[in-house]
Amino acid sequence: MSAGEELYVVELVRKMEEGSTQPFLCRCNDDQLYVVKSTASMPRVELIHEFMASILAQSIKLPIPDFKIVYISDDFVEYLPPTYKGGINPGYAYASKFIEDSATINFGLAHDAIDEQEQKLIYFFDRLINNSDRNLSKQGGNVNIIYNYKKQRYYLIDHNLAFDPKCTLLQFEYHVFSPCHRNWIFDMLDREEVVDTVSILKDKITESIPSLPDEWINELPDKDAVLNNITLLVDRGFNQKFRSTIL
Repeated sequence: MSAGEELYVVELVRKMEEGSTQPFLCRCNDDQLYVVKSTASMPRVELIHEFMASILAQSIKLPIPDFKIVYISDDFVEYLPPTYKGGINPGYAYASKFIEDSATINFGLAHDAIDEQEQKLIYFFDRLINNSDRNLSKQGGNVNIIYNYKKQRYYLIDHNLAFDPKCTLLQFEYHVFSPCHRNWIFDMLDREEVVDTVSILKDKITESIPSLPDEWINELPDKDAVLNNITLLVDRGFNQKFRSTIL
């Protein structure tokens, strides 16, 4: 398969039980397995947020599964077994590479296996993009981090609820790396580095918006507001007053 060839779904393997969006495990025409989310499981604005958050995370070297935009044909959906009808829609979908031998990370492992500097970056990134959907304590939670026990690697997943314009600081109280769950603090070097991080993210937004599928964008009644919100949230990272609520 050439680098520029469109990726499309050729087989629906099973429904994923994990996660509130209930995506599907699918095989694509590159013979790889992907976790696929279509407009059947989330609105277009969440697909946009998922894709943009993945691009931004990748740009600052946060570990996430490889991801693609894939196409699901009308014919493919038409001939699905009845049990899957309505669960996956035709059109463009978000697909992340399936990570075998992985499970949701627990609280202890999140703090032991993830480097302190990476914990800092994850917390800053989530605060910046208003992604409060990474909560975990010793009692449990919904952390959206999986851990591959064979390779001893972690991956951030499920960013469809990022870029929430109504998100408040209170919603981060139980974030896995919130002040009440950690014993580290941001130091002077961290404060200097975050401005460079924000610059990388800002440039990546400008570069990446044109790669969004037209059908995701053009059918939104408020498409300009959706895209501007992404930029405005990241721009807060240049504001010392906002950074002081994190660092």
